[in-house]
Amino acid sequence: MNKSMILITIMAIICILFLSAVYMIGQNTAVDFGLSRSDNSSINSSGETPEKLNVTQKPDAIVDSNNNDNLGTINFQIKYGQKKYITDASVKLYAYSEENSNDLKLVDTAGNPLMNCNAELDSWGPVYQFREVPYGQYKIVSERNGSSWIAYHTLDPSTDGAINGVGADDPDLKVPDSINHNRNTIYGWVRDSSSMDYLPDLEITLLRQDTINETRYLPADVPNNPTISKSDPYTGFYYFNDISPGIYKVQVKNVGYVKNSIPIKIDGSEQEGTLCNIGI
Repeated sequence: MNKSMILITIMAIICILFLSAVYMIGQNTAVDFGLSRSDNSSINSSGETPEKLNVTQKPDAIVDSNNNDNLGTINFQIKYGQKKYITDASVKLYAYSEENSNDLKLVDTAGNPLMNCNAELDSWGPVYQFREVPYGQYKIVSERNGSSWIAYHTLDPSTDGAINGVGADDPDLKVPDSINHNRNTIYGWVRDSSSMDYLPDLEITLLRQDTINETRYLPADVPNNPTISKSDPYTGFYYFNDISPGIYKVQVKNVGYVKNSIPIKIDGSEQEGTLCNIGI
């Protein structure tokens, strides 16, 4: 055997040993990460889909004081603007699961249903608070003057004491007296999706679907288009009138970006104006 063959053989043996070592290290690493994934999924699993769980960050100041590890606190909030809350709704807490979604039962806990906010969480504002609630899944149903809001909540150690909130319209919201919002109008309010504040002085354009190219929307031929969202006392309000049948979008321009509403179909059979609220 010549020297070149010997070198090739030695190099082959070294490569085999190196790959074996890497494989063993990789196996150990994979097992470690596998255990880590399993632990995290076990801890974080709530049984709720993300769209049903609307829990804000847990306030640092909130420390659950229940002695029983299987009981916790649910805080619920109805917000319609920055530091603006609905505090006099009827709020009911129901036990919930996919299996009994049509057979809800009120949870047997003190104060259920609540008729007013019964706790104040420092800078987080007033809340409807249910205490000593068994860990599990719940449906929160709130009502006030014909309006209703629904939220879902999974109570476990990670959400104990957190705030579950919903956004609502300003209870004093009204259309300006000077506006005739008949069936030939599209109207609504523009608001900040995060703070829930209504936003004045934004440019709003009504777009109409092109009859030839349905993927294209062009500015509609209606009066005062574009318009500007109103300021106080009708902050965020806009409207367009003299609208003929067709498919429309409402476009809002803010600093740095543009937001379009979903398509709105006007067929001429409407009995009153078409409401289109937009969050940006």
